[in-house]
Amino acid sequence: WALEADAAGRVWVAFLTPSNDYAERAPCVRNPIGRLGNYMDMPLEVFDGRSGRLLASSTLKAVVISISTDGRIVTYDEDLNDEPVITVWRAHVPSHRAKGDPR
Repeated sequence: WALEADAAGRVWVAFLTPSNDYAERAPCVRNPIGRLGNYMDMPLEVFDGRSGRLLASSTLKAVVISISTDGRIVTYDEDLNDEPVITVWRAHVPSHRAKGDPR
């Protein structure tokens, strides 16, 4: 869905996937799916660009529009009144992970 490499050599990836309760709560295929946050998750992961090792991950309930090279994540969702909500997040990797500690 979104992919960006930053100046520190990390690769940021966001992708769309059904949420854990999709099978129980999602409407049948004849009906529209609805808002992303109701049935879908958007994992955001950051990898070491050289080794490919996963450094950190998070799951968002909004669509990632873009990822900047300085670690800003822009998301889009709709509130309860179907109004667009655009949020800019400042993502960071915990220091023990960024240094290669596997914790």
